[in-house]
Amino acid sequence: MEFPQLSETWAGAYIQILVAVLIFFVGLPLLITQLSMPEDIRRIYFRYQKKWIILIIIITIISAILLIWYVHPCPGIISSFEKSIIISVLVTIILSSFLYIYWKLYNQNRLTLINNIFINCLVNGGLNQAFKDLAYLGECGKQGDEKYLVVKKISDITKIIIKKQIYHYHMFDHIIDAVRKTVINRFQSGNEDNFRSVLYLLNEIHEYYILNLPESQYDKRSVDKVIGELCIKCLNLGFIETAILYQQVMKEDTNELLKIGITAIQLKKYNLAVACLNDIESNVVNILEDNNILREKDLFQLIGLAAHIWAINAVSHDRVLKAFNLFNNINISISNCLESAKKEYSSIQDYSTAQQINNLLHSEVFRENLQL
Repeated sequence: MEFPQLSETWAGAYIQILVAVLIFFVGLPLLITQLSMPEDIRRIYFRYQKKWIILIIIITIISAILLIWYVHPCPGIISSFEKSIIISVLVTIILSSFLYIYWKLYNQNRLTLINNIFINCLVNGGLNQAFKDLAYLGECGKQGDEKYLVVKKISDITKIIIKKQIYHYHMFDHIIDAVRKTVINRFQSGNEDNFRSVLYLLNEIHEYYILNLPESQYDKRSVDKVIGELCIKCLNLGFIETAILYQQVMKEDTNELLKIGITAIQLKKYNLAVACLNDIESNVVNILEDNNILREKDLFQLIGLAAHIWAINAVSHDRVLKAFNLFNNINISISNCLESAKKEYSSIQDYSTAQQINNLLHSEVFRENLQL
């Protein structure tokens, strides 16, 4: 076969056509992604598919070069029929490459991408970059199904970790933070169903800590803190039934129960506030029954929430007075304990609680009933 003469005119034509092909096959897919993909999927997608797309673009460019070469007139031994067959094959390759890129981009949806990422999530018993991508999709996703898909996959990862016993130091911290950001973030909060699905996952982790790491107070505290935060968020969003479910899971962290109780009072959800007081009271009783030494600071959360409930109205006083009957079983002065609690809350700048305790100390009704 004779090779065509590469004149200046044809060389210029080659360059123009190849530049046009390159712009077409790089620019058009990028335009499609801009129009058809949300920003979060677009950001993650190319990390998992860019090798295929680059390969297709390379094949297309090579095919385009060969096509132009064969179109170039040359008095060679190749017949016009053979040339037409070769040209047809090359055109087919070019068009097929373009259609494949378009199909991959157009049909890429969140579920497909999440499933692809999930497969890559667990590597050597650890959480890798793929897990961060999954968490990012949850954070950016719309409330409802988009966030639920991510929480479901993170829940599946958690089950695998527990089943295969590949948990290592603070591994669940990453999972807890990921689901927290799925429902509370700078983009869009989850709906009530999203908060419930997160609760089921956090409860599973909470139970794992209790059964397998009973001495790990830090780990348990980390999940309790997030449960408390999400409970308060549910209250503020009006998800009252879900907030109650969150509160029922966390019955031992008196600090979080105090925060939930105060928020419930501010929103006039008094039943939930009293439920928090009941749980704090039960924790104090458990300490006494276990013959543990009860210190003043073990009563501060009880005193703080009781003071807030006392301020609701006169009807709430009976419940508060009942809570202070605990002091009949311990050798701690109520007045001294109230003073210590007030100083403690003042030192951490919780002036609202400190003021309520001060009001309680100077309430004639309170002092008269407890004979102070």
